[in-house]
Amino acid sequence: MDKNNLWRKTKDIEIDLADFFKAVCMKWKQAFACAILFAVLFGAYGYLKAERSVPLPATEAAGEIELSEEERQAVDTAVQLQSETSSLEEYLDHSILMQVDPYHKNKAVLLYSIEHADRRDLQKITESYISFVENGGAVAALKQFRKKWGIDSSYLAELFNAVPKYYSQPYQVAVDSTAMDGLQSETVFCIEIAGRDAEMAGSLALDMQEALNEYSKKAGKQAGSHKLTLISVEKGIESDAGLQSQQHDKRQQLQSYTANLKAVTDSFNNGQMGVYLESTGAESQDTAEEKAVEAQSARVSMKYILAGLAGGIFIYACIFACQYVLHDTVKSEKQLKELYTFPVYGSLFLKKKKGLPFTQRADASQSRAKLLERIKLVCRKRGITKLCLVSSVPFSGREKECLEGIGKQFMSWGIETSMAENVNGDVAVWDVIAQAGNVLMVCKAGETTHNMIDEEMEFYLENDITVLGVMAMVC
Repeated sequence: MDKNNLWRKTKDIEIDLADFFKAVCMKWKQAFACAILFAVLFGAYGYLKAERSVPLPATEAAGEIELSEEERQAVDTAVQLQSETSSLEEYLDHSILMQVDPYHKNKAVLLYSIEHADRRDLQKITESYISFVENGGAVAALKQFRKKWGIDSSYLAELFNAVPKYYSQPYQVAVDSTAMDGLQSETVFCIEIAGRDAEMAGSLALDMQEALNEYSKKAGKQAGSHKLTLISVEKGIESDAGLQSQQHDKRQQLQSYTANLKAVTDSFNNGQMGVYLESTGAESQDTAEEKAVEAQSARVSMKYILAGLAGGIFIYACIFACQYVLHDTVKSEKQLKELYTFPVYGSLFLKKKKGLPFTQRADASQSRAKLLERIKLVCRKRGITKLCLVSSVPFSGREKECLEGIGKQFMSWGIETSMAENVNGDVAVWDVIAQAGNVLMVCKAGETTHNMIDEEMEFYLENDITVLGVMAMVC
């Protein structure tokens, strides 16, 4: 305890981090405004910087370019190569068969028999089913049955392969030797169905069965009477060397097209390149680079904006922290209790918003009642009948109204109450304080400084004025 300032416990003022962060959060509007300001400034700087980095395009109208016959043929060759390359790229990107793992190919095999058919119509009937599967009839039927098969018909048709199964030579000779008109005969064929996975292959197999059952009615009328019977459905995974070779050939072909196209276009002069770009609708390297620069500039501008937001909040927090630490003001009721020896009766909260929850309004009212009761008990115990509410800073209209209400409450308890403000600067109020003889200091959080409290206490001790204690006023 300081020997000169007996009312002080210590001169060291500790920063209450919880109170500091609470105070920062209460200033969120100012922090947000500062963040927006810095975001605008940083964003404008990033935009201007990006604008300066974007090169100006230099274009030439292709219609004004004159080419020789040899140069024109080279351009036509490049256009054709580009078209073939694009088509092959699209095929490799969208073809289901090209995406199937050739070493783990999921497939389903449907084995059918054609029975009770006239021998003369048997081949015709069999070929009609093969044609239905291989030449788009089955694909059209599947797409009609299920909307999920809305992929391109050419990609769907690649997944089906119909294979006829003919009798072996000895049996066929025996049948031919006894052949006669009207002989009932039969044959078998199978349909191999590939899929991206086992589920797709199985689903296609079920829909193919439905499509063949529907088509058998039409085939009976057009090709000859018969009975179509499903013998078996087998599902499994196989390694398909043919598919692996097919995929490899397609990729090699794409690499060859790409290399040839690059070799042709690299030899173009500016005129040929202009005609080529107009014919294909492709972007030049400069245009692509320009777009990449623009995209990069947009990303840089966004980074500047985000940096501005974070920087604005950080800078405002630093400024507020400096003000919080350097301003020698009373921060809270807790700080008064830690620094001074005189009683601290509590806090008086003035700000009551309309939207304040009922529980918080009840807590504020209970805190005020508790504060006044404590002061009343002290006055009765010491026989105090006169009390002056003093402050080192002026009171606002709202604060005066509140203190007048407290004075009326004290008057009802037999305690004559007066008010004195700006006691360190207005000597006219000293007589009021001296007549009362007892004071209750009112410290306004954020306005009353510790130096003001020290000056007040020195004045009261010099004039034998009793200090009842202090209450904090929080706005």
